[in-house]
Amino acid sequence: MKKIALSLSLLTCLFFATNCAEEVEFNSPAIQGNKDGVLWRADYYAADIDFGGFLIEGKRSYQTVQLITATDTRGTFTLGNG
Repeated sequence: MKKIALSLSLLTCLFFATNCAEEVEFNSPAIQGNKDGVLWRADYYAADIDFGGFLIEGKRSYQTVQLITATDTRGTFTLGNG
């Protein structure tokens, strides 16, 4: 009986030791959004300060998204023709 209890406790420890591993998956694109109701993620992204404003760009194959601000000062910016 002691052998069975010892075997069961060893199997339980082995089960929990092998199944407690956490698999972490990083999925952190810099630019993503909805395009025609479908999730769009940039494969390439970059940011720069040009001509007194910020330029933030994301690309995926032939598609490009550019966010351009009027100034390079710290603050909140409205997107669009706002």
